Amino acid sequence: MIPLKSIFITGASSYIGQMIANNLKNEFKLVFLINRRTISIPGVKPEIVKGGLDNVEKHSDIVQNTDLIVHLAGLTHANSEEEYLEVNLEGTRKLLNVCRKDQPIIYLSTICSTKEGGGYSRSKFFAEQTIIESGLPYNIIRASEVYGSKSREGIDLLLYLAISHHLLIDFKWSPEVTYSPISIEELAFFITDIIQFGEAKNQTYTICNNESYTLKDIQIAIEKALGKKLFRLPVSIAFLKILCQFRLPVPFKRDQLDRLIMEKTFDNSLASNDFSFEPVSFLEYLEQKGAFK
Repeated sequence: MIPLKSIFITGASSYIGQMIANNLKNEFKLVFLINRRTISIPGVKPEIVKGGLDNVEKHSDIVQNTDLIVHLAGLTHANSEEEYLEVNLEGTRKLLNVCRKDQPIIYLSTICSTKEGGGYSRSKFFAEQTIIESGLPYNIIRASEVYGSKSREGIDLLLYLAISHHLLIDFKWSPEVTYSPISIEELAFFITDIIQFGEAKNQTYTICNNESYTLKDIQIAIEKALGKKLFRLPVSIAFLKILCQFRLPVPFKRDQLDRLIMEKTFDNSLASNDFSFEPVSFLEYLEQKGAFK
């Protein structure tokens, strides 16, 4: 394995991007592709490249002069499949087109990646396939439901409503599916471990918890961590989809609702074997990591 000196990071201004950058700040030269937002991380002095995936070809020399690509940028909320494909698939293709033929890439994907899913799931699946077929050395990371970023979406939205409004959304009349959520800190540390100690093995790693939970299990864990019962607001996913169809204000996109109830496969044994990845349980995180502080 050739020692790394410089890393090109897309999506560096995201919560996960900033955490990874902070983990790496004293070890590598970091180059950030920044589209809209400014970024300031204490102790981190990156080279800033202004632009996005849509015009990354203008910065091909900068990309090729780095040792590793960490591709975190992606669209998670959109109104159509075309929007997802334009950013997540076509943006990835444009990035790959300017990479050296031997340039390794780490790609942050999702456990929802499948060609049978909605627009987001399909766009991430096809982006993965494009990376695999590119011939570049790669590691793909399929992250489960991520919490701990205070982003007010997904499980973080449930946590926000529990803390701020003392209520839980109780999805009624929906398929009983399971979740295996992972904290954003653990996801960031896993990606950091691959950068620091791993190599591009042409592997796809699933990053999830060792335990699976139903929505009811998650509700119970939140109440236990808070030490009190919360008001449960019964909500029908079918009804929310109707509201989304008419563009009425709800805290979910239709595609997000589809992801919420889709069946997923949880198996982090490869991550555990290759990197000794052992996440804490969801309840342990809530109780010990200060999720409610």
